[in-house]
Amino acid sequence: MFPWQSKCCGEGTSYDHRLQSCPCSDGQVLNVPEVVAGCCFTPDGLGKPYNIKYDLCCNGQVGKLQTHFCCGNLTLGKFGHQVCCDGKLKDLATPNDQMTECCAGEPYDPEAQVCCDNILMDNNGTSSECCGKTPFDPRYSICCDQFSLWSKELQGTECCGSFAFFPDHGLFCCDGETQVAEFVKGDACCGFGAERHYYYKTNAEFICCDGVLGFASSGDSCCGEYPFDTRNGICCNGEVFDRTLGDTCCNGSPYFVSKGTDRLKSICCELGPGGPFIQPSCCNGMAYDLNGGQVCCQGDIFGIYRQPACCVDVGYDVTTHQCCTGQIRKNPEGGGGRSRCCGDSVYDTGKQLCCNDVIIDVPEHLPIQKAQCCEQFDVYDPVNQLCCTGLVYNKTHRYASKCCGEMMYDLRHQKCCESEVDDITNPPVLYEFDYGRKPSKCCGNQLYDAKVDYCCEEIISPKIHEDTECCMGFPFDRRKQVCCEGQLQEIGDRVPWTKAECCGRECYYRGPQRCCMSRIYENNRRSYRTCSVF
Repeated sequence: MFPWQSKCCGEGTSYDHRLQSCPCSDGQVLNVPEVVAGCCFTPDGLGKPYNIKYDLCCNGQVGKLQTHFCCGNLTLGKFGHQVCCDGKLKDLATPNDQMTECCAGEPYDPEAQVCCDNILMDNNGTSSECCGKTPFDPRYSICCDQFSLWSKELQGTECCGSFAFFPDHGLFCCDGETQVAEFVKGDACCGFGAERHYYYKTNAEFICCDGVLGFASSGDSCCGEYPFDTRNGICCNGEVFDRTLGDTCCNGSPYFVSKGTDRLKSICCELGPGGPFIQPSCCNGMAYDLNGGQVCCQGDIFGIYRQPACCVDVGYDVTTHQCCTGQIRKNPEGGGGRSRCCGDSVYDTGKQLCCNDVIIDVPEHLPIQKAQCCEQFDVYDPVNQLCCTGLVYNKTHRYASKCCGEMMYDLRHQKCCESEVDDITNPPVLYEFDYGRKPSKCCGNQLYDAKVDYCCEEIISPKIHEDTECCMGFPFDRRKQVCCEGQLQEIGDRVPWTKAECCGRECYYRGPQRCCMSRIYENNRRSYRTCSVF
């Protein structure tokens, strides 16, 4: 395996990312690819890797999907050995795959027993349902009001209140009472008490709407207490509307639901339907058109605008105004679509620049596309001018003119030395090439001869080694040592000095070794060999 095929897992393990995975990122390697790997965490945050295709995670415990289950999302159980009763795991005295249900907190076999009102009884192979505390066979008996059991053969096939009756024997049920159709002159009832009326539902002459008897000629459906014809009307919140207004209700009002191919579409909002619009949307319950010049700003609709937008909670037209730091400002005259914000003001991007929230006019001889800010003090042409700490200079040479602090200089004839310490007491300094062009180097804002001296943390010292570097303020021979976290480490004779690099506080041989999380590895195994003994 090549080094680039391995990855780190935690701080002390590496793995082949083509065939393995590290789902918990804690050093535990799983021998499956990342796409089917998961980490099963405990409430304390401890993780255990698992195969999501074949394994089950239950509150930090891992089991097989075919043989295990999770009880109450807390405890791992095993089929045939345990049953989950009211979120608690119950162990079976003898393994039994048929024990799958619970009755009063105890496991049982639903094929052999039935649980009625928390009492376990034998089902005799047929009594699979309960009527109160009594098991029964629904093929031969009927349970009315959950507690009254009747014989289907002798007492009735349907329930009326707590009693069973035969509907094909001239009887019907009316508000929990059995009525004889011949005596009451009807086969259905409508209303209650003194307002109750009987009628023949099979004649289709009457219709009962919310306890009020009406003529079926008025309609085949009910809207509250009133019958209506569904072919011509629609009922929305107890009120009938003409179907020409819509075929679907939206919070009490009818509307037509739009199709995906419709150019203009309707929409249902909390306060009712709206449209048709090109791009309908809702704003605080009200419908509006996103493509109609309107805009919704914190629950209020504004417009109509050519180009609508919100400025905090107020709508405005971008073609005439701008929103600058929460305030609406009018565009400058002639600015058109070139207006933009500069701080809390508006400027014309075709004639002005915004430099650190300051508006500066661009001279007419300078094309606006070439102009740049010189801090917040001026504008300049970067092709022909320089901006040096807020001061504009005309270049004496297109490429050789550079800035040294507030001064412009020609890098062909001078060298600018700057200190890394950002302090007004250490300004950049211009020097001539006193030691020749190549040997003249900067050490902070000082010039030194690189042939004989070396710069270490802006301190000039005599050069001792050919490849001198700096470690914690002291020069050293880079060909023999390497500085790792402020400590010098020796480089062995068998290690090319250009490949001796740092891995945390230690030195390692880049190539044969690799560094992962400040630990050295060889062939995917932790190694304690450093470049000094390699």
